[in-house]
Amino acid sequence: MDAPTAALIGATLGFGGALFAAWLNPFSTARHAKAAKNLELRREAYASGLLAVGKLVEAGGNAEMMYRLVGEMAPPFVTMRLLCSPDVANLYFELTQTAGKIARYYEDHAEKNPDELLKQFRTDLDLFVEAARGDLGTDELYHSE
Repeated sequence: MDAPTAALIGATLGFGGALFAAWLNPFSTARHAKAAKNLELRREAYASGLLAVGKLVEAGGNAEMMYRLVGEMAPPFVTMRLLCSPDVANLYFELTQTAGKIARYYEDHAEKNPDELLKQFRTDLDLFVEAARGDLGTDELYHSE
C-alpha cells in the first residue's frame, strides 16, 4: 500500500470516528443529564421526608399537631414511590405508619409515654436513613473503614 492510499484510509476512518462521536455525544449527554436530575429529585424527596420527620419529633406529644405533620409526610412518599427504590419508599411508608400510631396513642393516652412505639419509630427511621444513603450512594461517605 502506498502512502497516499494509507493517508486516505486513515483520514476516512478518522472522519468516520468523528462523525460517530458527534452522533453519540448528544445521546450520552442526555442520558447523564437525566440521571443527574433523577438523583437530584431523589435527594430532594429524601430531604423533605426527613424534614417532615424532624417536625414530627419537635411536636412532642401534641396529638393534633402530630396528625397534621403525618399528613405532611405524604408528598415526599409519593415522590419516593415514583423516583426512588421501592424498598426505600416502603421503609418511609412504614415510618409514616408508626408516626400515625404514635399520634393515635397520644390522642388516647395523653399522660403516658409510648415507649415501644418510640423505639419502633427510631428503628424505622434508622432503616430508612440507611436505605436512603445506599440508594443515593452516600453510604460510602459515612462507612469508609
